[in-house]
Amino acid sequence: MSVRVYRSLSEAEAGIVESLLRANSFHPEDILQSVHAFLGGIDPNYYVEVPEHEAQGARELLKTFKVENVMESDD
Repeated sequence: MSVRVYRSLSEAEAGIVESLLRANSFHPEDILQSVHAFLGGIDPNYYVEVPEHEAQGARELLKTFKVENVMESDD
């Protein structure tokens, strides 16, 4: 099972985070654009997901690099 660790309004920014994770031996899934609708419209975010067992380490790495929009949970 994969867990979301990062979100961005920019596919390019999500791609940079995905590359950072891969360069540090993590295994992110392909970038996902949310297709969920909500009361105000469509969720415009792009998400980076990693396997569940890598999630905590991936979050810590992103925080070390002072990456914003790190997701603490999969909501």
